[in-house]
Amino acid sequence: MPEDNMKILEEKNIHLWFDNSPLILCSMKLVLDNDAGGLFAYAKFMNVQPDPIRSVTVDIICYNAIRQEIDRITDFTYGGMDIVRNAEFGFNRKVPVRNPDTRNVEFVLKAMTNTIGQTWSNQEEKRFDKALEQESIFSVQGDLNKQFTNACDRAGIINSNKYVFNPIFEKNHWMCACGCFNWGAEFECYDCGANRDWLKENTNLDTLLVYKEAFVKQNTINLERYGSQHEAEERRKQREAFQERNRQYNEQQKIQKRRSNSKKPLVIILAICIVAALAAGVVFFGIPYVNYLSAGSAMSEQQYDVAIKYYTDLGDFLDSKNKLTEAVYGKAENMYRIGDKTSASQLYRSIEEYQDSKEKYQQTQYEIAEEKMESEEFIEAAQIFEELGNYNDSNTKLEQCYGKIYDQGAKLLKQRKISSAYTNFEFLGEYKNSSENLSECIYLNADILYQKGDYLTALEEYNRIRGYKDTDKILKKLSALSKILSAATEEQPAVWSADGMFCFLCNDEDSSTYSLAFSGDGTYVFKSTCENHDGDVKNITGRYKIEDNIIYTEVHKNGNSSWEKMLEIKSIKGLDTEMEGKNMVMIITNPFRKDTELTVYGNVISEDSIDFS
Repeated sequence: MPEDNMKILEEKNIHLWFDNSPLILCSMKLVLDNDAGGLFAYAKFMNVQPDPIRSVTVDIICYNAIRQEIDRITDFTYGGMDIVRNAEFGFNRKVPVRNPDTRNVEFVLKAMTNTIGQTWSNQEEKRFDKALEQESIFSVQGDLNKQFTNACDRAGIINSNKYVFNPIFEKNHWMCACGCFNWGAEFECYDCGANRDWLKENTNLDTLLVYKEAFVKQNTINLERYGSQHEAEERRKQREAFQERNRQYNEQQKIQKRRSNSKKPLVIILAICIVAALAAGVVFFGIPYVNYLSAGSAMSEQQYDVAIKYYTDLGDFLDSKNKLTEAVYGKAENMYRIGDKTSASQLYRSIEEYQDSKEKYQQTQYEIAEEKMESEEFIEAAQIFEELGNYNDSNTKLEQCYGKIYDQGAKLLKQRKISSAYTNFEFLGEYKNSSENLSECIYLNADILYQKGDYLTALEEYNRIRGYKDTDKILKKLSALSKILSAATEEQPAVWSADGMFCFLCNDEDSSTYSLAFSGDGTYVFKSTCENHDGDVKNITGRYKIEDNIIYTEVHKNGNSSWEKMLEIKSIKGLDTEMEGKNMVMIITNPFRKDTELTVYGNVISEDSIDFS
């Protein structure tokens, strides 16, 4: 498109998020496109929740030049997708903006459905308002950046060159040094695998300063102990000369031993052998021993990550394995002191057999659960109390959590916050009448999905609760919809077609092909092509719904939307013999020639019983 014919009225390139949103708004722009004839809004989103996304629904609020709302485009849907985590989407979809006075737009996330059928909805209409901007790690750390690089090396991190951002740690999320968004409950970065607690400790400026001081101190100790490289080489030669002299002396002593049985020479020989063995041990274990001393020095200064790295590398050297456990315990104690109970708990659990680690793990978990109760995170608290079993009064606290989760779920259900209520009742299982409330959540969610046009998912939900309330009647009412869509997938629509039809352009009675493509996201395409012409003769798109045997299309007039009858389904029945992969025939009224009927052919997975569960 020539630049002269396109004018960008507004553009934002900043990553925005709001608490618990499954998406990040990466960028948006408002464009005046003279070629296409009008205003169009674009947005780019990123999926940050674990499961792939199937569909997303948004509202677009339109503002004039003085930031007054002048229009709202509701329920715009990005459908038929399979967007994995950290993948971006939406940048190739343009949204027509109706009001020509629009100068600013705002995208408001309303709902998201993943590929396993779970729906998240923004009941509180939260806006993308939190900027996920990170400073350069080099500008923040300054001359301490070398200490961070050394910490990466000690931890065996080979891709530390990816760490170019200063990490951010918030209650519900954290941003890794590689720039990846992670949820608060995730302990390792989804992209690079970096440990959250390791990053928190080793990017802390106070910790890096301690590392720097320890590095300078260790260099001073090494210089005092070993002197210059030249001096070290001279000592090596002296040790080798001493060893040779010692070997010759030992040979002489062996000869004398065979000649004499006196005890005094034997004592002297043994003493000399011991001295020689010690000298050989110092020579052989020199480097590991230096590292062993460095680990001990780090332990005394509470640099537990440094000590853990040294003791891990030393393996079975002396009592390094025991010292490693001691270092992990010390780090756990330190994390508990600074209030990072989650990290402390994990560390205690990793060394449950050491001293009182198991008891401290249980104590820390209990305290975490109590804190989660205070912050009304009752499901997370219950999960911890369930694990703790008979520890302290965990069983009593667990019952209290169950009651709170139930009451919370009932309140959410009353407020029609279906997704959150579903989570509560699904967790509770058979507690009280939670299973019935869970069915109610599914029932209400199915209706919401149906009203939004996500018919495939809505049918799946209804089929999960057959026999509940009037679900069977609803499924009977949607029987035609079920059959027509049974062969559809998230990516491919269900296509019903027929050859040898009337052409709208040349009036040839049997030269045209009709096809109706019904997508699971509520959109359709009615296409007519003719063998006498190039390209499409007639192509109608829109939104549809099917109830009983009537297919309706959405009509927009004077700013209002309504459903009008498009055609009637006279019958749907099976073919005796499949025809080019089609096993069903459908007779419908012709929406273009009201006095005629159309016979189209399609594929239905099961005419008798269509089970989407």
